[in-house]
Amino acid sequence: MIKFRKNFKNIKTFFIAFFAFIAANYFYNNIITKSTASGIKFRDVNVEVTGEMNLSLICEGENNPNPSSKNRGLGETTKNNCKGTGIFKAILPQQRFVQSPK
Repeated sequence: MIKFRKNFKNIKTFFIAFFAFIAANYFYNNIITKSTASGIKFRDVNVEVTGEMNLSLICEGENNPNPSSKNRGLGETTKNNCKGTGIFKAILPQQRFVQSPK
């Protein structure tokens, strides 16, 4: 009879802890999470960037051997003359957090 009372006490403690866990989990998932996240919404924003820039499209250049005073005459020096223009356009999608006016 003593073992039955001891086991009954352990089973009783287990069920109390189990139902307390279920209640806390329900409370957290249904009340706390919804009240915290209810004011946050997502808004998709597209940022469009348009501009002009100079590009290196046409290049004319020359390769000259190094003089003996530079790197003992090894290698060569490259000179470039590049010019060009172009237009670029980009759309950058972004997602932002917006608080609801509620």
